[in-house]
Amino acid sequence: MADSPAVGEEEQADCEALTALWERRWPGTEPVGYEISDRWRDVWARFHSLPESKRYPDDEREYAIVLERGVIVTDTGMRRLYHPYDRGADVHLTTTEERDRLKERHADWLSRHPGGW
Repeated sequence: MADSPAVGEEEQADCEALTALWERRWPGTEPVGYEISDRWRDVWARFHSLPESKRYPDDEREYAIVLERGVIVTDTGMRRLYHPYDRGADVHLTTTEERDRLKERHADWLSRHPGGW
């Protein structure tokens, strides 16, 4: 077993790679939701998980809505930052154009608050 890495070395390498990726995509920003939303507002959108900003699903139909919406706004290519909260998620996209397209496509999922909150 001398050839296998010590416990933790692989995890440390993964952490360093993820940190480098974060710094390239969100330079000068800590991975804290409100800090990202404040600094990167031009690519930010908030989507609600359920109609009318409902907080939690009550039945299977509503659970399906939450799952569908989460899958649609999440990006497995790590180009989007998905930050969930109890009524939905803040999503940070790569460009304002991408943000606008997603908001337009899912306008009924957006907050009615003038600031998007």
